[in-house]
Amino acid sequence: MLSLAGCERFMSAEQRLARAEQAYEAGSHAAAIADAKAVLEREPQNVAARVLLAKLSFKLGDLDAASKDLARAIEAGADPASLRILHYDIELGRGRFQAALDEALGDPILKPLDRALVLTRAHLGLGQPGEAEQALGEALKIDPNGHAAALLRARVQAARGLQAEARKTLEALIARDAQDAEAWLLDAHIAFASGAMQAAATAYERATQTGKRTLSVPELVLAYAGLVESRLASGEIDSAPQALEPLRKLAPGAPITRWVTARLALARGDARAAVTELQQAARQQPDHLPTRVLLGAALIEQGNLELAESELQRVVAAAPENAEARKLLARLYLTRNDPGAARSVLSGLPAAERPDAGAEWLTGTALLLSGQNVEGIAALERAVEADPASTPPKLDLVAAYLSAGRRDDALALLGRLPASEGGLRRRQLQVLAEVTGRSAAEARAGVDRLLRAHPDDAELLTIGGGFLLSAGDADAAARAFAAALSVSPRQANARLGVAAVAIARGDWSAAERELRSALEADDKAERAYVGLAGLALRRGDRSAAREWLEKAIAADPAVVEPRLLLAELALLDADLPRMESLLEQAQSVSRSRASALNRAGALLLRASKLDAALARFNEAAALGLADADLGAARALLALGREAEARQRLEALAVRRRGAVPPVALLVGLDVRAKRFPQALARIDALERAGAPIAAVEELRGDVQATAGNPVAALAAYERASAVTTTAALAIKQYRAQRAAGRPAPERILERWLQTRPEDVLVRAVLAEHHQRVGNRRAAIAEYERALERQESAILMNNLSWLYYETGDVRALDLAARAHQLAGAVPDIADTYGWILAERGQFDKALPILERAARAAPSSAGIQYHYGVALARAGQGERARPVLERLAASASDRTVARDAQRELERLGGALRSREVAR
Repeated sequence: MLSLAGCERFMSAEQRLARAEQAYEAGSHAAAIADAKAVLEREPQNVAARVLLAKLSFKLGDLDAASKDLARAIEAGADPASLRILHYDIELGRGRFQAALDEALGDPILKPLDRALVLTRAHLGLGQPGEAEQALGEALKIDPNGHAAALLRARVQAARGLQAEARKTLEALIARDAQDAEAWLLDAHIAFASGAMQAAATAYERATQTGKRTLSVPELVLAYAGLVESRLASGEIDSAPQALEPLRKLAPGAPITRWVTARLALARGDARAAVTELQQAARQQPDHLPTRVLLGAALIEQGNLELAESELQRVVAAAPENAEARKLLARLYLTRNDPGAARSVLSGLPAAERPDAGAEWLTGTALLLSGQNVEGIAALERAVEADPASTPPKLDLVAAYLSAGRRDDALALLGRLPASEGGLRRRQLQVLAEVTGRSAAEARAGVDRLLRAHPDDAELLTIGGGFLLSAGDADAAARAFAAALSVSPRQANARLGVAAVAIARGDWSAAERELRSALEADDKAERAYVGLAGLALRRGDRSAAREWLEKAIAADPAVVEPRLLLAELALLDADLPRMESLLEQAQSVSRSRASALNRAGALLLRASKLDAALARFNEAAALGLADADLGAARALLALGREAEARQRLEALAVRRRGAVPPVALLVGLDVRAKRFPQALARIDALERAGAPIAAVEELRGDVQATAGNPVAALAAYERASAVTTTAALAIKQYRAQRAAGRPAPERILERWLQTRPEDVLVRAVLAEHHQRVGNRRAAIAEYERALERQESAILMNNLSWLYYETGDVRALDLAARAHQLAGAVPDIADTYGWILAERGQFDKALPILERAARAAPSSAGIQYHYGVALARAGQGERARPVLERLAASASDRTVARDAQRELERLGGALRSREVAR
């Protein structure tokens, strides 16, 4: 080492300078700079060192330093004529095109060929391709085969829109020298601008391979950045990071590096990381509008609509003609369900020679949301016409056709799409097209035909199976899922479908087996983990449920739903700090902060943390989530702030014309205040706004039922069921028929269960009906069938009471299981406690009944059981005040009479004890 140091110390300036030149030629810029500066420390006027330093600064992209070093070299005695091209390279690199043009025209020492080349480059920089071509002609006269002129010819051709000719020019250069990095780089830029992303990626890759020595650092940076961008545009997300790493080493922290890093993060769905990179890039280049536009897009993806709106409005204010910013703003307003604002911002788009497909799509979507279906569909049709190669607008047009009842147009457009295009959404729309506007039987038959026509399409078979299962045809769904698995055995979604069929059939072991198989096919299958957690909860095993949900998080730390479900379990465990911690985690990993805040608000509302819930809903609403206003209204109602809730809902109903949820809440408030005419008027307005007729009629039936008009309610429910059939509608029809005194109202429930035997809710209502009319045997049978499919504490409680009434010895064990699952529910605790008391187990019964009585002070039945149990346990003094209150004030006359009899018995028992004493 000492020997080497000695060699360095005694090297001459000429030797060091020669080594610096070699390093420069080899692309070792740092070593070349070190040697050049070492020479200048000894000989500040060394011309060759000054010139080399100027070239190095230019090569590294430091144009200010290059200009200063060039001036010092000339001051030191360098020949200005030999450095004129470097001078113009620096000026043109700085973007001083007009100054370079003016100077070159009158430059006495600039060679004619060099002047023609400089003028060509300056005209290109000024956007003057015609003048550039004229100047290039002069260069070609002087040197028809020159490399620099050939490169400029390709640039001029591309500037004139002759991309194919430009690439042919470059192909000739590359055929002459396959290591021509400049030609590869220019070919890549032209291919990228033409949309030929695969070709661009190949050319960028060759430029980076061949240009490490010859390209400048800014050119290499552009090559690596272009390689990442072109790979992303080609859908090669996995290979993009390989190009990003050398870019990070070459230009760490540079705005372009941050830009490309953000683009990759967005492609991977990591909007949070993209926002971080772009915010730093925007601080480095505050006036770089493309960065701010991309930042706005990333903020929209993140769900931070308020900040996105601020960024994009700033761009539009600075550059009103910026179409991309306007389209993103329109998209933001559509996300907020504000089509009026979207149309307003789109109206400021500059006039274009050809229709802008994106703008037409946004306009069409805004018109559809405004209820202008004809105009909206026309705009979507223009979007498809403007960009016939793009599939997503076509799928949106299919959806619009289906919404407008134009099923034939939808099917025709789907039929024109190539079989390989459209992916999952195309298949969903194919199934939707088969069911739209058809009866349930016709829809099932249509889906069946569609699946038979595509026996090798695993995705379509899986989606069709899902529809068939939702329609209650578990057998047909099972066949569809089995067919999907025969085509693609590792199709996780088909496995999940088989599990759903097993759950519908009450085959819990088969469901668990299929969910585990889904995890074998895809160890990140979030729905499988959630399904297994649900099965564990069904068994009452919260510990196992938590374990499955935690495994889901370990498999994919970005999942949101398992964290929210763990928060629900924490709420059930009354562990509110853990619940809030999990909610914070969910918000931190969610791609949509607004959605996570909304879910958090819903859980906090259930936990009766009303102020915290309202704060979350308000934050989500501020980020642009319209549904959060519904949650906020519910929180305000729970806080007793009805006027504010109404105001919030009225505003939301105006913004989302035709939306059912806000109007349904307002109708509920009207009904609670017994303002039935106002409620019905709201529903009429909702119908005129184009809301789904089934939802409108169901809501109308609800109002009439509450108003005591069962016949009118039943008519409305029947109109709704003519459009769609749901369990809720079947139950409402049954209740309306019963209230109207119609014979055998239970037949509606029985017909529903004939095609959907797995429906536990409808079966439970049928069981209640039999229980109400005194048919205990039928009620017991229905409850037992329901419990075969779903372990529910409520079902267990009801069945255990029937067992008790009929003297069945299973009553106590079943009541104990119900109490174990939901002992905090007063009615469930009361059943268990009363059966224990009837068996004389007062030591166990009294604490349970006392807790139930405290939890439900207004329940006459629970208070009666507690008072009687006290009396029979020999605690007459404690029993008397309970029974006296019931006898004096119970609204239930039967309970009041029975309480009075118990008091009389209790009085006799107390007198007997007095005599005995």
